[in-house]
Amino acid sequence: MKRIVPYLLLLALWAPTLGYLIGWRSQELKGAENALKRVDLTRTTLAQGTWQTSINKGAEREHPLRAPLIRCRNQVLYWLYNRSTNFVEVGKEGYLYGSKYYEIYSGRKRQTEAHYEDVATQMRKLQDTLDHYGVKFLSVIAPSKVRFDPGILKSSHARIPLDSMTDYTLLIDAYNTYGVNYLNLSQGLTNQRDTLRALPFSKVGIHWNTYGVYRCLPLWDNYVHEHFGYPLQSFQQAGGFWSDSLILKGDMDLAERMNLIQSPKLNMQFYPKFQRASPSDSLPKILFISDSFFYQLMGTYAMSHISRDWEFWYYNKGFLNKQRRYKIPINFDNRWERLLDFDIVVIMGTETNISRFPYGLTDQVLTDN
Repeated sequence: MKRIVPYLLLLALWAPTLGYLIGWRSQELKGAENALKRVDLTRTTLAQGTWQTSINKGAEREHPLRAPLIRCRNQVLYWLYNRSTNFVEVGKEGYLYGSKYYEIYSGRKRQTEAHYEDVATQMRKLQDTLDHYGVKFLSVIAPSKVRFDPGILKSSHARIPLDSMTDYTLLIDAYNTYGVNYLNLSQGLTNQRDTLRALPFSKVGIHWNTYGVYRCLPLWDNYVHEHFGYPLQSFQQAGGFWSDSLILKGDMDLAERMNLIQSPKLNMQFYPKFQRASPSDSLPKILFISDSFFYQLMGTYAMSHISRDWEFWYYNKGFLNKQRRYKIPINFDNRWERLLDFDIVVIMGTETNISRFPYGLTDQVLTDN
């Protein structure tokens, strides 16, 4: 037996590496790590040691016990202290929100006034140039869960006074100064707070839910009618149902990123069925250059109610459209020609991402136009 023990210990030390080489993988952790780049075995990579380093990192990352142990630790901390080990914050009554959303909302992190003057200058130049070619431009501020209901903030965050200057206020001031077309869905949804029959965000997700999208559709409808001359669609609710088991993209993203053994459950959501009371065939073709808040417009079929055709450029890097429902990298060089193929070009983002406007687009398309 004594002779076998050293071999067993040696086998235990080599087991993670052997498991990695034969494809034995740990359960994936959500939203916490970037994929490792595997290095092919060649004479050069072997001599330089890069192959061995890659194998060691892979074996460590993919150890079959690593993810379960991390989830176990996270679960204990969540049960005992009601907290997460990453960017997810646990607020009042079990509401989850992202720490960056709070930091941007409160003004603890923000860009400068000059930054937003530059953003507004670029947006106005893009707006005027597109208008010259008969294409409308609109910037959309998507709703923020924290701004919609600051009452969900945990006590330590709720006690900190808000700064009067935030990314949100600086952007709006700059837009007003430079005359940029914008639609503030964040404020529009907040103004409806006392009349809502359901929450426009799930308790355990970042993004607006189906009901939140539905409540914003009339705001869009009124704006494009008043400013761009499109016929009113007059959205109306045509029934709906409650469920806590129909999970759409974005409903559970924060809970999943906590990497627990037993994640917080989805609260009851209202899923409205909506229709256009005054349907018109004169719908625009729309390009959305946006953060991930566009996915709910697509997933709830809202785009079929407000456009005859559309494309989505994810942060101006990934691309999908009505026919291609999975994202691929943007590899076309004729961005300007593609912009002119639409009736409306929209740059959209929630409060946390507006500092990234216009996602590098103006540098790419306005140089020679």
